[in-house]
Amino acid sequence: MKDRPQSEIDFVHLAEQTECYTFAEIELVVNEAAREALGIRKQISTEILLKSILKTNQLTILKSLNK
Repeated sequence: MKDRPQSEIDFVHLAEQTECYTFAEIELVVNEAAREALGIRKQISTEILLKSILKTNQLTILKSLNK
């Protein structure tokens, strides 16, 4: 999240939501949140990060089902 525009972020809540995530998965969530925030011209927020967590979870589930 360094050098990215962000509002107040609840890192404790995000840590709870991503407890078993690898670094790569967290990086994917942050990058997705950054793209989303840029698209709506807002700073990265807890809400945007939580939406990105849900979105990446759904993609992971779909990929595993297609195997």
